[in-house]
Amino acid sequence: MTATVGIIGTGWVGASTAISLLQSGIAGTLLLNDIDDDVAEGEAMDLAHGAAFLPPATVLTAAVEDMLDADVVVVSAGRGGRPGETRLDLLQTTLQSSEKSAASLSATRVSSLSSQIRSTF
Repeated sequence: MTATVGIIGTGWVGASTAISLLQSGIAGTLLLNDIDDDVAEGEAMDLAHGAAFLPPATVLTAAVEDMLDADVVVVSAGRGGRPGETRLDLLQTTLQSSEKSAASLSATRVSSLSSQIRSTF
């Protein structure tokens, strides 16, 4: 059985999660969302170009609200750390953006919260 998986945030972490889900055959349908629609669309096209080498799956861009029926939603939205910024400062910023996504998904299960916290040392 394959799952419908939504990924919010298609940067480094979200894109890596997407390709891993496709390679493993876990996701039969992959829904991608990013604050920048063009980034999500580009990632969906990149993944579609490699479809011949992956188990069958459908990759689409979607609004957060369209992920309500997904089996799993991965929130990987966030940004990398800036020079001199503490990890706690970055965490605060990441939590604020994640709260916006979580509010849109209040009717579903948020199964993974992945923040892009990079080491600043």
